[in-house]
Amino acid sequence: MIVLRYLMREVMVSMFAVSFSLMLIVVSGRLVRLLSQAASGDIAGDVLFLMLLYRMPSFLELILPLGMFLGILLAYGRLYVESEMTVLSACGVSTRKLAGYTLVSAVLVALLVGFVSLYVTPAAWQKARDISNDPRNSEGINTLVAGRFKTYGDGSRVSYTRSLNDTRTEMENVFIATRIPEENREGRVQVILAEKGRIRADKDNDVRYMELDRGHRYVVTPGYRDAEITRFGTLGQRIDERDRDIAQRPDVDATPTLDLMQRSDLEAVAALQWRIALPLTVPIVAIIALAMSRTNHRKGRYSKMLPAVILYLFYLVLMSTVRSGIEDGKIPPAVSFWPLHGLFLSIGVFLLYYDRLSMTLKRRGR
Repeated sequence: MIVLRYLMREVMVSMFAVSFSLMLIVVSGRLVRLLSQAASGDIAGDVLFLMLLYRMPSFLELILPLGMFLGILLAYGRLYVESEMTVLSACGVSTRKLAGYTLVSAVLVALLVGFVSLYVTPAAWQKARDISNDPRNSEGINTLVAGRFKTYGDGSRVSYTRSLNDTRTEMENVFIATRIPEENREGRVQVILAEKGRIRADKDNDVRYMELDRGHRYVVTPGYRDAEITRFGTLGQRIDERDRDIAQRPDVDATPTLDLMQRSDLEAVAALQWRIALPLTVPIVAIIALAMSRTNHRKGRYSKMLPAVILYLFYLVLMSTVRSGIEDGKIPPAVSFWPLHGLFLSIGVFLLYYDRLSMTLKRRGR
């Protein structure tokens, strides 16, 4: 029991240190990206940190297994270099017992990863979608800054408002220029000038639009003298732009796990099996890390870090490939991730007992 507590403490301390560092790096990169989007008006500044918060579970479910993997490599590597593993072995801690002690920590982390992947991440993605779909937060009135031009999408649309009222619910003196591409032409340009404007939302159809009052609409073609001029009292302009990162995420990522269980389409099946597969990777990579943490004074504790990380990334890439294969119908859902898990578990067990197998073969060779 004392040995178990000691090893768990060493692994957990290293795991949380590595996970915190990785999380800090990922979150910092995402924060920089969100800040640039807020500066350009793509998302509202007052919901920026909420958007970051709701994306953190999706980072965490991938970082925790990697943190566990690197934590075991670092913790056990230090124990090997300082000969503490030699002392434990002399006290009767065999390879099987060491693997059992390691799996206790791995199972606890796997339960945490399972809770995050099955429940927390889908709920967080749904919250992020709600914020993105809210016209007050995304591409709505709050994303506009008085006296600044705002570019949408690929730059084909530009808007400008001279001023906003105190409650930021209405715009005054609105300018909107939109390029309309045409075949064999440079394209038409639509310019709208209006005295006032506001953002409206049709929640039933999940559509947002800009409502403009008292203005003119000009449509011209560069190089041609013809022009269309329309005077209007009220004009509605549909807004399709939203947070691109959220919009590109599959709908199944924000679907609760219990709802996914009721669906039979391949995309839902692949998403469900992915959520189940993530926690199962933790004990497998723990065995691999235990096997690859073996070192000595001459090699140092970091000698196997690079090949171990490459093997881990290869595992993760293959998992992503399997998910895509299930979605495309190339891999039967019944097969799922099990052959891949079995392959890497076999690799871990082989590496764990490689020295013993080598010695046995040498003895038989004599």
